[in-house]
Amino acid sequence: MLRDILAGLINIIYPVQCLVCKKLVEQEIIVCRDCLSSIKINVPPFCRRCGRNLKEGNCPYCRNIRLYFDRAFSPCRYVGTSAELIHLLKYKGKIKISGILTEILIKFITGFHIAMDKIAVIVPVPLSSSKLREREFNQSELISLPIAEKFKIRHSAGNLIRLSNNKAQVRLKAQSRFKNIQGAFAVKHNDEFYGQNVLLIDDVLTTGATCSEAARILKESGAKSVSVLTFAS
Repeated sequence: MLRDILAGLINIIYPVQCLVCKKLVEQEIIVCRDCLSSIKINVPPFCRRCGRNLKEGNCPYCRNIRLYFDRAFSPCRYVGTSAELIHLLKYKGKIKISGILTEILIKFITGFHIAMDKIAVIVPVPLSSSKLREREFNQSELISLPIAEKFKIRHSAGNLIRLSNNKAQVRLKAQSRFKNIQGAFAVKHNDEFYGQNVLLIDDVLTTGATCSEAARILKESGAKSVSVLTFAS
């Protein structure tokens, strides 16, 4: 009884707002139903390379780009609310949002029957040591670990490493991103990935440069295949 009264007083003094639209919401809600329902869903048919919606025979995003991963999947389009959620997580430190992203990803995996039973290792795209110190968390690891636990797949964080803190990819044009990211990753112990089907997880796929370079290194380390799963593209 007293706890309920105190909770009510706290809610009056410090009203809870949706992180996206700032509308008042109940105490345990961080993003309101209206904002969640406004997320633009990536619908089939999907490009078999980059995973985006394929409206025509040739994908306009990746047809002229060499990508080292075998297949990519993304449940959401990187516009509007989905882009805002990623921004709040990465740059505003709203870590609880990772739970929303993970829930949407798991629903996507089960809804589209992605063959998780074929995956041996799940790997989050790593941050450089300096970026990790600055941010204090790796958003890709926050997303990937619950997925690994849900599907009972080995989670490898720390074997694939980022060697350098290159220029921020977001500030570069498409072709520059591929050059900028070259040589950014390395693997400490090849035996973990040798002969295995690997699922690489990140928050967003834009040009695909970062995930492609990570996939290249994983394959050089002996990975049989590398698929990519991101929240948005």
